[in-house]
Amino acid sequence: MEDEPMTLRQLNYFVSIVLSGSFSCAARKLGVAQSALSRQIRMLEAEVGAPLLLRSGQGVELTWQGRELLPLAREIDRLARSARGVVIGSGPGV
Repeated sequence: MEDEPMTLRQLNYFVSIVLSGSFSCAARKLGVAQSALSRQIRMLEAEVGAPLLLRSGQGVELTWQGRELLPLAREIDRLARSARGVVIGSGPGV
């Protein structure tokens, strides 16, 4: 089975985990099960072909690949939020 392409959700989850410092804190903030969050990150890591986070009992740490992806993921997340705002703010559809 081919890997699915990365999604905005996966990138948002990745950023949330990094900012929260752990999967469990991010899962609580996002309102999702930790297992679902872990699955999405594993799928993202499979898509990019590299580990992004080092997991430990103390939380997470970025790999060098994760450090490279983080600013891009944050920018993509910002752009997606901006796009939603533009569309929502544009009024009724055609």
